[in-house]
Parts: sequence; structure tokens; C-alpha cells
Amino acid sequence: MSQSVFSGRHLPVGLVAFVALLLPLTAMGVEPQTSLIAGNHSPAVEKLVAPQPAPIDQMLTMRIYLNPSHRDELEHLLLAQQDPTSPSYHKWLKTGEFDQRFRPDPESRAAIAGWLKEQGFEVSQSPNGRAIKFTGTVAQAQSAFSVAIYSTDGGKNYGNFADPAVPTQFAGSIGFIDGLDNLRGSHTSMHFTPGSPADTHPLAPAVHASSKLQLAANDDVGQPVTINKRTGFGPSDFYTFYDVNPLLNKSINGTGGGCIGLAEISDYPDAAVTSFDNTFKLAAATITRVVASDSDNPGLNDREDESMLDIEYAHTFAPGAAIRFYLSDPATFSGNVIQATVDALDTAVSENLCSSISISIESCGFPSSFYTGALHTTYANAASQGQTVFVAEGDQGAAEFDVDP
Repeated sequence: MSQSVFSGRHLPVGLVAFVALLLPLTAMGVEPQTSLIAGNHSPAVEKLVAPQPAPIDQMLTMRIYLNPSHRDELEHLLLAQQDPTSPSYHKWLKTGEFDQRFRPDPESRAAIAGWLKEQGFEVSQSPNGRAIKFTGTVAQAQSAFSVAIYSTDGGKNYGNFADPAVPTQFAGSIGFIDGLDNLRGSHTSMHFTPGSPADTHPLAPAVHASSKLQLAANDDVGQPVTINKRTGFGPSDFYTFYDVNPLLNKSINGTGGGCIGLAEISDYPDAAVTSFDNTFKLAAATITRVVASDSDNPGLNDREDESMLDIEYAHTFAPGAAIRFYLSDPATFSGNVIQATVDALDTAVSENLCSSISISIESCGFPSSFYTGALHTTYANAASQGQTVFVAEGDQGAAEFDVDP
């Protein structure tokens, strides 16, 4: 038998070959086979002007969102729950049952976390086990995922120009890699074209939650309402426009033990809610604040008015329903309001207490795999439990993040 020298000893060539099979490919100087995570770069990256390489020592906070296991079974269940001829029709999963049946494969999750640590990242798990959080530099991210990250302003806004690559054995388990860009926050701002009707029309003063509400003469809730001396819509207007009065007259008003979940990123002043209810002669709202487990209460910020509007009109349309106010802090996600909103949504779905959940914060501008990977799992979880998630289309509809000049 042929002999080979190994650590000063002669070993059979066949044994050397066997030992080589046990060594990681990277230890032998061979790169593992990789696969792309399709749709995992922002479409906004093409709009960067004169991009330059992002600072290689800039720290990034990233997350890998994992696909659920048994996906074919999950899709079949969701269809069956909506099929009146199926034995599973409207038989909703109980709290925690979704994770018991469809949580990401623990072995795959551990293997991916181990690989990230090998790349030099600091790694931690999300509370629900569906994501792996990790931090590292631009240089580490570029090396690990075979991408180039560029910026136009020294790293303030940055993005990867191509889809990231991961070892092929992990590709089927990964739905989305977040944090390689932050371009969803650097969108075209709404503006007025000089000389246009919008430009020449006198603008209303800014209206905040603390603005004083005043009813028209006789304090009649059916009369127009004024805010900062300008006429606006009140609850009675919405009852008329959406034909809600016939329902309210039949006591279909949200009573019965259910609740409405609101996914928010700013707290609200309690006194403002009380003022609204008193002004429009609504019963006092029953509101419970719930802060996401991996976040903090963000306090009052520039989204306060959004939170107030959601509370006021959820209570207007269903005055008998309790409201659970789910909060997450964008600071937890490097200022990303969309990720914070999804964090609040995840909390509402995990609790599984409210059959209706409302999101009014914009959730557009992400790479496509965010919707088909990360967010799809949350929506599937909600649907399997019989929860309905309502999502606003945005203040400017399809033009929310890209307004023609």
C-alpha cells in the first residue's frame, strides 16, 4: 500500500483521504458552494448618486429571518381553514401552536448561527426563534455575503448592490437578510411643485395630538368640528361616509370580549384620548399598552399623531371594543421605523388576543424577499390563528416613496 508522511509518521494514502473528508472545506483552502438569496437588495440602490465604498469599519446591525419548517403543510392548512368544505374550516391554531408545528428547524438555526460566529459576527437569537440577530463591520458583511456595500454620504445611507450569497446548505432556511442596506428610509420626500395649486394654496397649521378640539355651535356631535379654526372630519362624518350608523343602532359596536390590536412606534398622551372621547361623547376607551419583549417604550416622538389617530378612530368605529396598543422602539432597529412596526406586529400575533390588527405605518421600500420571506411568516401565523391584519395603503398610495418631480 502506498505511504504518505503526516506529522512525522507514515500513513496509508487511503487514510489520509478519509481524514481530508472530515475536515471543513474552508480548512482545506476550498470555498464552500454558495447560493444567492434572491431579491435581497433594495431597488433604491440604483438611485444612489456617485456611490463610493461604505466605510469598512462601520458597524451594522443585521438579522437573518428564517423560513418556517414544513412549508407545504402550512400552505395546505391556510387554504383548508378558508375552505367551507374542509374539516379544518375556521379551526384556528391556538396560541403557540404555530411555532410548535412550523418553527424554523432548530438544527439549521444553530448551524447558521455557528457559521455567522465563524465569520466574526456577534450573534444572538430573537425571542421567538424566527430570526438570528448579529452585528459586525461592513468589511465582515461584504466578506461573509460576497457583496459590495456602497454609500453616497460616508455611510449614513448605504446599500448592497447585489443579492447576498450564503453557503448552499443554508439557502433554503433563509427568508431574508436584513441590515445590508438602510435605503428604505432615504426616500424621495413629498414636495410642492412651484406655482402649482398645492404650492399657492394656504396651508393649514400643523395639527398635533395636543391641539384643542372645538365643536360647532350648540355642542352638537353631528355638526362640523373645528381644529385650529379649520373645519375637519369628526366621528359623525365617518359614520355617515362609511354607513356605520345602522350597525351601531343594532348594538354591533365591538362588544363581546374581542379587541383591536394597533401596531405603533410612538406612545400617546392619555389626556388627549380623554379629550377626544369627551368632545365626541364617546365612552371612555379601554386601552392596554404592550411593549415588545425585545424593545423599550419609545416614548412620545414624531409618530405621536399617528398613534393618536389610530386610537381615536379604532375607538370611533368600534366603541365597545378594547384596544391593545403594541409598542416597539425604532432605536432598537437602528432607527428603522418599518422593522419596529413589524416587531410590534409580531408581538400582537404572538399574543393572539385580538382578532383584528391594524398597521398604519408605511411598510414599503424593502427588498422583495422581505415580503416573501420575513413578513410572509408573520402574516401566515396571524391567518392560521384567525387574525385579520389591516394595512394602510399609505398617505400617497403608490407614490408614497417615489414622487414624480
